[in-house]
Amino acid sequence: MREIPFERERLLPVRYKGCLLAPTYRADFICYDDIIVETKAVETIAGIHVAQAINYLKASGMPRALLINFATRSLQYQRLVSQLQPNLTSQLTQKSAQSA
Repeated sequence: MREIPFERERLLPVRYKGCLLAPTYRADFICYDDIIVETKAVETIAGIHVAQAINYLKASGMPRALLINFATRSLQYQRLVSQLQPNLTSQLTQKSAQSA
């Protein structure tokens, strides 16, 4: 085995305007405590599946997700990268402006 560290069905809290809501999201797997892996067995990955993974990214603050569909003839997958991560270039620009 490759011994990839993972957690199965981790609960992800949902917040709205700073308040914790009763419903939570449940990600299929979290690998390396950094990547959401959402598995499906559907005819094709649809927009609703992508939207679900995006919501999981937002709720968790994690930078990446993999959406994997096992029901097709060949493996279907989609990699998602959170746009919520700060841009390193803009951070450096802001720091340079503050020091000047």
